[in-house]
Parts: sequence; structure tokens; C-alpha cells
Amino acid sequence: MPRFWIDIEDAAGNHLGSGPIITATSWESSPRLDAAGSFRFTMPASDPKSALLLRKRIARCWTERDGELVEVGAG
Repeated sequence: MPRFWIDIEDAAGNHLGSGPIITATSWESSPRLDAAGSFRFTMPASDPKSALLLRKRIARCWTERDGELVEVGAG
């Protein structure tokens, strides 16, 4: 299993594509209470799932810790 993976969702929370992005090499996010946070991740442009990355879509990063599914961040 990859150390983390990224699901792409539409505004209604539906998962898009044939599965998560597992080729991403980094994820950074900074949630903020008083304003919109920021996030970014790096993945190969050659990954066919890069076509899912459009405005108004949500990228949600996950990992597994101690057997539990943990959301790392979203944006």
C-alpha cells in the first residue's frame, strides 16, 4: 500500500476516476480557522489521472496509521 494516496471528488463528494492517485510524491496543507487554507501536491503530469484535476473539484489526501484510515488534508 502506498504511504499516502489522493482521492479526487466532485462538489457532492463523489469519487471520480478509476481509483486514487498513488503516484503523488508530496502533499502539503495548511488549514486555517479564520480563512481558506492552502494545499498543494506533486504528481507526474504523465499520470492519466491528472486529467481529473479541474476547478471546483476536491483533492483529499489519506494515509493509514495504526490500521486506521486518516485524512491528511483536503483542498
